[in-house]
Amino acid sequence: MSETTTTKPSSQQEGGDKKTEFFEDLDVSNEVTELESLCMNCHEMGTTKLLMTKVPYFKEIILMAFECPHCDFKSSEVQYGGQIGEKGVHYEINVTDARDLNRQVVKADTATVLIPSLEFEIPSQTQRGSLNTIEGFLSQSIEGLQAALRNHINENPETASKVAEFISRLSATLRLENGPFMFILDDPSGNSYVENPAAPKDDPHGKMVHYKRTPEQDKMCGLSSSAAAPAAFTEGTISAAMKKAAITPHAGVISLPASEKEKEKGKEGVKKDDKDDDDDGREVMSFPGTCSMCFADGEVKMIMTDIPYFKQIVLMAFTCTECGYKTNEIKAGGAISEKGRKVTLRVTTPEDLSRDILKSETASVEVPELELELAAGTLGGRFTTIEGLLTQIQDELEKNPFVRGDSADPAARATYDKFIGSLERFRTGGAPFTLILDDPVSNSHIQNLYAPDPDPNMTIEEYERSFDQNEELGLNDIKTEGYGEPEEDEDEGKGKEKASS
Repeated sequence: MSETTTTKPSSQQEGGDKKTEFFEDLDVSNEVTELESLCMNCHEMGTTKLLMTKVPYFKEIILMAFECPHCDFKSSEVQYGGQIGEKGVHYEINVTDARDLNRQVVKADTATVLIPSLEFEIPSQTQRGSLNTIEGFLSQSIEGLQAALRNHINENPETASKVAEFISRLSATLRLENGPFMFILDDPSGNSYVENPAAPKDDPHGKMVHYKRTPEQDKMCGLSSSAAAPAAFTEGTISAAMKKAAITPHAGVISLPASEKEKEKGKEGVKKDDKDDDDDGREVMSFPGTCSMCFADGEVKMIMTDIPYFKQIVLMAFTCTECGYKTNEIKAGGAISEKGRKVTLRVTTPEDLSRDILKSETASVEVPELELELAAGTLGGRFTTIEGLLTQIQDELEKNPFVRGDSADPAARATYDKFIGSLERFRTGGAPFTLILDDPVSNSHIQNLYAPDPDPNMTIEEYERSFDQNEELGLNDIKTEGYGEPEEDEDEGKGKEKASS
């Protein structure tokens, strides 16, 4: 197979070693790479055109278009050229009206589409990456089933009848004749998206959840399990480090017993890093980790410290010496609190914006004046200031690909710009606002500027967790007493009671 390639010359200064950019900003001057390739329709030679570019506020993508001059067959495809997400993503959309059907969906090759009410599934790798609407995906599926029905109607009439019946049900669902239905998009690579028409507010008809991939999903994404799940941020690694450490109460100090110190010398894994001891005598623990960007081996630093008038926390930081990627994470130390904690702060002065804030992974954030609510898990664990938290929220919102560019809905873009303007005004101290931090396990904290006296602008409420909250946290299944004893079968127990009576 012969191939002809046309590439844009890399812009390098004389005598310089500027790195060539494979993915350049989308522009009319971008050069296109052309390849001579085989047409799968007539088996003659056609032309494939490739354009590697970056979509603003989105990701690096590869646009591919094939055209055959012999049979006029054409096809196009979108593939991701950037990084695979650190976590998978799961969307559940309750489709109730035409507006929901018109939501834009970015579906990667690795994504699976489900409609539980029809037991309908579009498995991963069966459709190429594409940008469409929910209505468009269902219409495309109907067209594909109708084409298969025409080709096989005479070969197996019984199967053809069942396919025709399913097409009728799918068409009725598309017209919403049977009421609302659930549209589920699950992508282990984290590179799929479903538009939120109410953005930047919460989606009234949908929810999004990020999750850690299983080893099977890592393999499907082309990752090794060790590369995709760095030891730096697994609960098991943290627990092992904490078990090896004797924690001094209220001092934030990690000190290994003398016998353990000798055992740890020369041992790989979690170890004391003497050269990183801070001035307060706190010892920095280090253990192996893997960079989630370039997958190079690195080292994670971990230390336990105290937040005054709160509790102990675990600080972890990773810096890749190969690509320069940096990340950090906060974990709460100690046992899970018996009650949840809701902190309400009235931000009225620039000094309030400089308050330290610890937001755990289980905490939700709300700003009533903006009708903004971040669900638990959004932004992960953060130790920053209130101004820093608002900045991170704004940065995340600006990554929304559906409110930028020429294809964005003008009304949605105007609403988004108005929201960002209000958020910017709050972030710079231009207007007072209320910040609510709700954590069902009491692992979040906002600095009290008047400590140890009560803060007049802050209200702290403790509450009993609901059954659903305990279920989501996995607390309902925890057995702290007699867990080594076999559980007595309920029916067997009732039989013994009858016998004794």
